[in-house]
Amino acid sequence: MDPADERHSTAYHEAGHAVGLHIFGTPITHASIADHDAADDADPDARLGHVRHESTSLDSLRSGTILRWQLDEVVDALTPVLAGPLAEVLFRTGGTLVDADGFDYRDDLYELIGGPSSDGDEVWEGVRLVAPDDNEAIPLVQWLTVRTLRLVRDDWWPGITAVAEALVERTTLTGDELADLLGPPGAYYDAPDLGAREGEAQHTLRFRKVATGYPRAVALAYGRDLARAAADTDEQVAAAVAAWERAEGIEPRDWPAIGVEERDEAGPRGP
Repeated sequence: MDPADERHSTAYHEAGHAVGLHIFGTPITHASIADHDAADDADPDARLGHVRHESTSLDSLRSGTILRWQLDEVVDALTPVLAGPLAEVLFRTGGTLVDADGFDYRDDLYELIGGPSSDGDEVWEGVRLVAPDDNEAIPLVQWLTVRTLRLVRDDWWPGITAVAEALVERTTLTGDELADLLGPPGAYYDAPDLGAREGEAQHTLRFRKVATGYPRAVALAYGRDLARAAADTDEQVAAAVAAWERAEGIEPRDWPAIGVEERDEAGPRGP
């Protein structure tokens, strides 16, 4: 890639992080592509920028202070992380997600979210802290990626473009300069809400009987409206989950079969 294009690509990557953090109300010290300019041209992997910010969301995940299926906390922590590589891929491919060599990023989740990079590693680390099993972790990363991609492409792109072009021109933007471009931090952010907490235990107990990851899938399928899920029959819930998975581009899973496999692997329990 031409050095000028590479610098633009880095700017869009950091702009994705910055806009995501800003919209979620995280104070940003500065965003910069100075690291890119100082990097050794012989080492393309070193051509990185950075965004300095004050966020403890992922630290809370690491400390175990977030309940396993409180998805709003996971979304808050990881959406801005995903926004960086997704913004870069959209810039590199002109919004098509297919590069000049015909590689379709939609076919490779690993590469789409940053591959072997600090961003990709951070996404998987954060998800594994709340969903250690592959049956839960992979669908959660898929959902987070699809959701963040839609936000970046459909809602945040004008702001990302403004920040990226300003980074190309100025190299570094302070938090105040970002606010001048984007407005006050968190001004347009409607925080995710899982709804009333009193139904959480019943929700988990009911749907965990099907499979370990099923309570999370049901919560997502019902837009976190646990009361509505509680009012539906098991058959209605299964249909809603399958419809949600199809809408999110995920192959509908056979949750009862997954549960049987989990119990077989666990073996017989003691008396």
